[in-house]
Amino acid sequence: MDHNKRQERLVSRLRQTVPRTSKEVLPEMIENQVEQYLIKKVSALGGKAWKFVSPGNAGVPDRLITYNSKAFFVEVKRPGGKPRALQKATVAQIRATGMKVYCISTKAQVDELTNLMRSGIIPEERHFDRI
Repeated sequence: MDHNKRQERLVSRLRQTVPRTSKEVLPEMIENQVEQYLIKKVSALGGKAWKFVSPGNAGVPDRLITYNSKAFFVEVKRPGGKPRALQKATVAQIRATGMKVYCISTKAQVDELTNLMRSGIIPEERHFDRI
């Protein structure tokens, strides 16, 4: 195979795996940044933001937050992001057990949640809820 054909194949493969514009990267980056910010802020309070994975159960929230003998779940979405139907159904099952599930999509919401936590308040779900 000559050099030009090899280069064309490589470029073709890269185009399939690497986003071409910042718009293709931005939503994932923002969601990840909000999630990392949540971890940092909860840790600063002395709490823990556990990555929640439940093998065999799709649609579970991203984080299980534990703080001062309280526990609740947080689903992180990009600004304007909407939960999938499966996520809505799973959240409904979790809420049916009496657990709270919040949906957070901005750093300001993280600040608001952690400020309430610091005050000893676990807010009503509708305060953050979009699920």
